[in-house]
Amino acid sequence: MKNILEELYYGRVHPIGETMPRSKEYMETRHKGYAKEKEFKEKLEKVDPNLRKEYDELNDLENDADCFEYSQTFMVGFRLGARIVTAVFTGK
Repeated sequence: MKNILEELYYGRVHPIGETMPRSKEYMETRHKGYAKEKEFKEKLEKVDPNLRKEYDELNDLENDADCFEYSQTFMVGFRLGARIVTAVFTGK
């Protein structure tokens, strides 16, 4: 294993890419969700293109909010890990 600090410096540490579940069940569920969303968007487009546009805008806002949550979750987890390591080395 290479030095983690060197990997971090050269931009080769990408924890966000390692958080995606890779189980068969997850992949099947995710695929079904994408298919249902596509189907829903097509129906919405036929009913009212403006509703489709509103839905897409709402979906974009939700995705942006998710990014904030994921970054906060990462930071909380990182701090917890640092506290655990500190406790291991200091006995506190």
